[in-house]
Amino acid sequence: MAEWLERLTATLQEQWHPPAGLVAPLTYTLTLAADGTVSELQPLTELARSYQTQPSLPQVGEVFPNLTRHQPVTVDVQFMPSGEVIVSPSPAGESPRNDAGVEP
Repeated sequence: MAEWLERLTATLQEQWHPPAGLVAPLTYTLTLAADGTVSELQPLTELARSYQTQPSLPQVGEVFPNLTRHQPVTVDVQFMPSGEVIVSPSPAGESPRNDAGVEP
């Protein structure tokens, strides 16, 4: 899962362009279907809710073909005012274990 998280971070960071005047991180829970389609972008703060339709944020229905997995996955994402993107496994998301029950 670590390699996949790195690819997701790079993909999101490439498209993230912070809006002028943003002074705090925008924090979301992001769910991707197995085929890499964004199925949910849930804001975790009121500030994030107000920016949810920002064009450089992932939108429901958007497809990231390089991010396919065997099952859907949910992660927490912080879009920073500096342009940095921080992705971490979500407590609500898939366990980072493979079918054998061990760390990948």
